[in-house]
Amino acid sequence: MMKIIKKLMTNVFFIIIIVLLVLGYFHYVQLTKKSTIFSNFTSNIGNMIKDYIDIPSKYDLGDNFEVSSKVDVNLESKEFEEKSYEDPEYYKKYKLLKNLSELDSSYSLKQSKEKGQLLFTFDNKIGQEDLYSGKVYIENSTQYYMVNKILNNYVNEGNNSYFETLTHSNTTIDNIDYIYQIILNSIKKNIRDEELKEEKKDLVINNKKINTRQISLKITDKYYKVLLKRILNDLKKDERSNLILESIIPDFESIEVDDEKVYLEKNEYYTVNIYMRSIWNTPVKYEVIHTKENEENTLSILGNFEKGTIYYYHNDELKYTSNYQITPKIIEIIVNNEKETAGFIKLEKSNNSLSLNINLALEDENIDLSFSCIYKNYKKNTSYKREDNLNIKWLRNDKTLLSGTVSISTDVTNSFKIMEDVEDSLLRLTLEDDKNEALDHSLEEFKNRLER
Repeated sequence: MMKIIKKLMTNVFFIIIIVLLVLGYFHYVQLTKKSTIFSNFTSNIGNMIKDYIDIPSKYDLGDNFEVSSKVDVNLESKEFEEKSYEDPEYYKKYKLLKNLSELDSSYSLKQSKEKGQLLFTFDNKIGQEDLYSGKVYIENSTQYYMVNKILNNYVNEGNNSYFETLTHSNTTIDNIDYIYQIILNSIKKNIRDEELKEEKKDLVINNKKINTRQISLKITDKYYKVLLKRILNDLKKDERSNLILESIIPDFESIEVDDEKVYLEKNEYYTVNIYMRSIWNTPVKYEVIHTKENEENTLSILGNFEKGTIYYYHNDELKYTSNYQITPKIIEIIVNNEKETAGFIKLEKSNNSLSLNINLALEDENIDLSFSCIYKNYKKNTSYKREDNLNIKWLRNDKTLLSGTVSISTDVTNSFKIMEDVEDSLLRLTLEDDKNEALDHSLEEFKNRLER
């Protein structure tokens, strides 16, 4: 009897070993697939970005809040100004900066999940001229809006599902996170194995020859549009994301990618390469190449998501090398040319602030940029103030390409009231054609006004 049991246990043991080996093989095959490698790369990039843009959890006041912001722009460009006298496109850019610097802009968002009310107000003026101001109001499941220059009454836009997305377990931030994750997952799954190329490459790193697999993705204008269509389709197919986005963009279901729009020119494309060590299947090098006609700019990264070196080439000529280090709190890049240190890029996050500093002295450009986001006057679960400040001085051939400041001052509180009267609202179908057309083109007209 014992012999039978021992034999049975031995057979079972070997069966388990075989099953584990088979499963391990298929798991390895899955891990080494070209699409899986790109998927992991996308995840790492996406999660790193999210870690830095997420606001600290203590500043989340829930779904009953008021956010009031005032924007102050003070920018100029000597290059745009000089070229504006001969080039109409540069004239638009010059006027846009000038008008933005004179614009008095403020925005407010109030939301009461308890009462099913949301009110967004916007106000943009130059002196006494009202360029673009109005309101968007949601009450329970109906959306209203008005644009002051066109109508002084609310227009009933019809059904809105915004508050349907805010269930007991889903908050506003949950919805934002959900959309972000859907987009990230869509990118990961829609870069398909058959669209990736693979070839063997021998790399020399630290004077050692390494056998690698080069996995490549070529991004042309056509492919970029294909990828956008796949992402948009995934957002529409997912019931929750479709509900969230339709509540923000009423015609989201009808939005399509414009095939006529040019994102990358005819002779322009990007190539993303990932080099994997053949034996251990670990990444040793990342590469992004921008090709446009006969020009080629390459960023090569040797290392991992914690530490490494970046090489910048222009048409195969090494221009800059950069040592980088990434931690949960700091991303720091030291840039060197062939002779000396050319500057640095540093992104730093703390419990109540985020700062970005760029100081670069390149061949024909000098960039000095600082951005800070600081949370102040925090009163637990009640209110706080946020200040965003951008300072920039960007010179090209000793001429000012862009300089000045952008400041956004924001107050957030959970103490507010929403008192809107929609009894006199008008149905969109009852409006005259000229009013409908003016409403449809109000945002476009605002942009055109800023460019003249």
